[in-house]
Amino acid sequence: MTLVITEQERIKFVDRYTKAGREGKLIKCPHCGDSWRAYHFSWTAVLCRHCVDGNETWVDKNQWIIAE
Repeated sequence: MTLVITEQERIKFVDRYTKAGREGKLIKCPHCGDSWRAYHFSWTAVLCRHCVDGNETWVDKNQWIIAE
């Protein structure tokens, strides 16, 4: 699946300065577009819940897209 981004939308990626805040932050998988709420960013890579189908593909922290 390919994410379609219009000119008006600006993509923000998770970086080392990203903070989740009290209510967490919604992040989106760059491969499938599935989103979930992260409450901390003390990880370097994570498996997408939707992409895991036998092949374990780790997605680096700086590849995740901030959805909010």
